[in-house]
Amino acid sequence: MARILIVDDNRLVRTLLAQVLREAGHEVYEAEDGAHALAAVKAKRPDLVVTDFYMPQMDGAEFVKALREDRSGLKNIPVIGLAGTSDSERKLTEAGVNAYLPKPLREKQLLAAVGTALHDAEILNSFKK
Repeated sequence: MARILIVDDNRLVRTLLAQVLREAGHEVYEAEDGAHALAAVKAKRPDLVVTDFYMPQMDGAEFVKALREDRSGLKNIPVIGLAGTSDSERKLTEAGVNAYLPKPLREKQLLAAVGTALHDAEILNSFKK
């Protein structure tokens, strides 16, 4: 399956999301904020990132902006943003997320969004070859 990075400052949320995705057969990595996520993306090269918006040090929108500005081939990694307000949805969308899911999140929503993001990325990559 896919390598997925989950970024959320809430350890319980990270653990639950990771469990759902591991049970679906994915390899999952975790980061507690945007700064740690940037390092993890460079080290692990995930196929997909799922990030929260509200986090200390570097929020989800700042992380996505930094990822989209990266010149080492990481800017095209699909990102699903998670947040509970329309303002955070707008900020994540402006930063360049591929999809947005509102919190609280349901397992089926997460798995559907992950499947769609990975499928879309696969199609885009096939055109680049």
